[in-house]
Amino acid sequence: PKLKDEFRILSADIAIEEGRQNDNSIYTLIRLIPNGDKFKREVVYMEHHNGVDPEAQSIRLKQLFYDFEADRMIIDVNGAGSSVLTNLQQAQYDNQRDVHYDKFQVYNKNGNVDFELGTDGLPVIYAIKPTDKLNNDIIVALKKAIVSKELRLLIDDIEARNSKANDKNFILDGDYASDFLYPFLEITHMVHETINLEYEIGRYGNIAVHEVGRNRKDRFSSLAYGNYLADEIEKEEIKFAIKKLLQDKKIVTFKNIKIALSFKKTEQIIFLRTFLKKLERNGEIYHSKGRGFYSLEKINYLSQDILKEQILRIVNEFPI
Repeated sequence: PKLKDEFRILSADIAIEEGRQNDNSIYTLIRLIPNGDKFKREVVYMEHHNGVDPEAQSIRLKQLFYDFEADRMIIDVNGAGSSVLTNLQQAQYDNQRDVHYDKFQVYNKNGNVDFELGTDGLPVIYAIKPTDKLNNDIIVALKKAIVSKELRLLIDDIEARNSKANDKNFILDGDYASDFLYPFLEITHMVHETINLEYEIGRYGNIAVHEVGRNRKDRFSSLAYGNYLADEIEKEEIKFAIKKLLQDKKIVTFKNIKIALSFKKTEQIIFLRTFLKKLERNGEIYHSKGRGFYSLEKINYLSQDILKEQILRIVNEFPI
């Protein structure tokens, strides 16, 4: 069952051309389990497709989205992904299930992505067109999640097979055994893909990864996109908490925000300062550097009545 405050992500790396020499489309399902100011990322399912047309892929993505009770979807809309996005942004009928699906809509503001088609759809798609810088950020974020053990994968297919050693249905029913092992095999393939990738540092210090020989990196990419979206959702949740605090208290100090978010570690403090500066640059919050106050709108800090009222409220709510 879905936990309280849990987010679920569907991540898609798209390909269309058929053939063993061509890339696969990979769909990955990830649970984000609340863990303080972070999420534990649990990869629970992965599947691949080869040579499937854009309309059929978009319907399969919507099937998975609703089956998994997903909250967000991330999709690479470079190349073949743009045609799948076009279909996702349309109302569709699923012949296989006799189900009508609503339009899906891109919710992130990306000047490189055409999101006008689905402006009245469900705002669940995070669309990306990776640049060298974005690819670098996605790779670094995945490495960080692995090293910090925030990311959890399924066990490999051999361990999964051994866990069913005493299951008569598994032994006697080939279809049941195949269906059970499928996601574990996909994760095993993903691990092998990742191990066989090579990396290089390009212009401006950006890291890039690439396949060697006939190896693939489709599964790696799908997982990395999903992990990147998990980071973005974490930031959204922190931004929501900051704005809620500012809405309730009108003006607060950096210390007030730090206490409210329970940020104590050095890396958390550094992140928070950088994040607040970004929100300030975007015009989402205001900062009176002279007095050190943050607010949702510009306040006349020269007004003694306003200042006295807000300072008393801060002192009462956040005693020094």
